[in-house]
Amino acid sequence: MNKKSVFCGVAVMLLCVSFAQATQFTSVNNGKWSEGTTWGTTNPPTSTDSVCIGKGNVVTLDTVTAVAGNEWGEALNIGDWSSAGGTLNVVTGGKVEIAGESMIGHSGTGYLNISGGIYNAGWSLRIGRYGNGIVTITSGSMWAGTLRMADEGSGFGQLHIDGGLVAVGSYSFGTNASIDITGNGRLVLPGNVSNIACITANGGTGTLIYSYDSGANQTNVTVPEPATMLMLGIGGLLFARKK
Repeated sequence: MNKKSVFCGVAVMLLCVSFAQATQFTSVNNGKWSEGTTWGTTNPPTSTDSVCIGKGNVVTLDTVTAVAGNEWGEALNIGDWSSAGGTLNVVTGGKVEIAGESMIGHSGTGYLNISGGIYNAGWSLRIGRYGNGIVTITSGSMWAGTLRMADEGSGFGQLHIDGGLVAVGSYSFGTNASIDITGNGRLVLPGNVSNIACITANGGTGTLIYSYDSGANQTNVTVPEPATMLMLGIGGLLFARKK
C-alpha cells in the first residue's frame, strides 16, 4: 500500500469520526441563533454540532458561527421532517461556515433568507428534495461546492437572487427547479454557459446576460441595468428607422 492510499484512508476515517460525533441541535423557539433558548439549551450550536430548523421556527443569524455534518454528512437542515417548515434569516453581521451538506426543504418547507450576511453552504447545497426549498438573497453572498435543486425526489426548489452574489462550483437542476434574477443580483456558474432554461430574469419578463470569463473559466449571469436596456432600446429604434 502506498503512502497516498494510507493518507486518504486516514483522512476519510477522521472525517467520518467528526460527523459521527456531531450533536444534533433542533430549534424549539423563534429567536437568535446565538441564544440557547432558541434550541432549548443553555448554549447555542458550535462548530462540532449539526443543526435542524423546523417546527415553524424562525431563526436569525447575526453572528459568525460554524456547523459540522452528522453521520450522514448533513450539517444544516431547514424545513426537515416538519410540515410546519422552518426559516433561517442570515442578516448583516451573520456568517455561517458549513462543514458538510446543507439542505433546504428536505421534507417540509424550508426558507433561507440572506440580507447582508454570508452563507458558505459547504460541499453541497440542496434546495428542495421531498419538500419545498425557497432561498432568497437581497444582499450578501452564498457559496456552495455543488448546487442541487429539485434533482431528486418530488420537491420544488426556488432561488431568488434579488441582489448580492451566488457562486457554485457545480450544479444539477431538476424539472421543478427555478432561479430568478432581478436588480443587481449575480449568479456565477462554472464553465462557459450560454443558456439554462430554469433561469429567468424579472419573473420571466426580463433579459439575462451570460458573460464568460475565460481566465476564471466561469460564467456570470446578470440582468442588464436600466440604462443599458434603454440604450439597447434606442439602438433598436434607430436600426428600425434606417430600414
